Amino acid sequence: MGRGGGAKLIVPDERVDLSPVGMRAAAVRLVDDSGPRGVIDVEVEGIVVPMLVHANAGFTVMLTHEALAKVNGTQVEKQSEFGLDADLRVSELGRGSTTLRSLTVAGTRLTAVRCEVFELPTTNWEGMLGVGWLAAVEPVVDLANRRIYLPTSRQRAEAVQLLGPGATTVPLSLDRESGRFVGSVSIEPAGATVARFVASTVAETILDIEYARLHGIELGPVVGEQHGPRGAVIANHRTAQPVSFYSAGAMIATLTPDVHDVYAYSGAERSSGRDAIGGYLGADLLLTTGAVLDFG
Repeated sequence: MGRGGGAKLIVPDERVDLSPVGMRAAAVRLVDDSGPRGVIDVEVEGIVVPMLVHANAGFTVMLTHEALAKVNGTQVEKQSEFGLDADLRVSELGRGSTTLRSLTVAGTRLTAVRCEVFELPTTNWEGMLGVGWLAAVEPVVDLANRRIYLPTSRQRAEAVQLLGPGATTVPLSLDRESGRFVGSVSIEPAGATVARFVASTVAETILDIEYARLHGIELGPVVGEQHGPRGAVIANHRTAQPVSFYSAGAMIATLTPDVHDVYAYSGAERSSGRDAIGGYLGADLLLTTGAVLDFG
């Protein structure tokens, strides 16, 4: 099982089609559900379940209560208050866990997989593949070309070469404290001030509100609410002006990110200093730049 030690965000000079490399792949359906999100078909104990690929979800896999019953007819005991119903209220079913006999994507099969079980406020997918699956399987996520690749070592090297010598590479590490893949990124007008950003595959790029305030980022008006999985309801802004993201002096992208309290959203205790999370690099960045996330 891999550990994502060589994980990286690769931003090419121009969009590149990796399919000529011949890697096994799962087709991605891009849906707009509170932002762009990639959904793939996953075989769970022989039953096909549509799942969101969620790089900043701190588990291996999750299913809704209904999806688990569809897969193997079982239920789980409620262990905590977690998960939202369609009305965005915390579900009475709560969160539990189980072990799945098998989980297969594009021919890559995991067995005895821990699975979290809780409700989702959507019908666009019935489960999610999280950080644990990405670290174990080490795929290449290419949302711009609607593919998730599962390469051999040789194919991975060919894919990186195909992305070009001029590509900007942001090294990622699987952070023990946050349980997420993080990379060092700076923003303008913050100049060379570097912060830890989570590599995400979902929705919009986000600045944490304290990070934005610290670096003098002007906020626009409130554009909506964010509903956290433990019931938090927090105001969501966008920046008043576009923001440029850099890695080691090379520009990654210029976007108008969302801004909210990312710690309050998840119900986590706020970190400080170098451990603080500055925000999330979202699916909008991958789609705008043609970037790929290589978790190998």
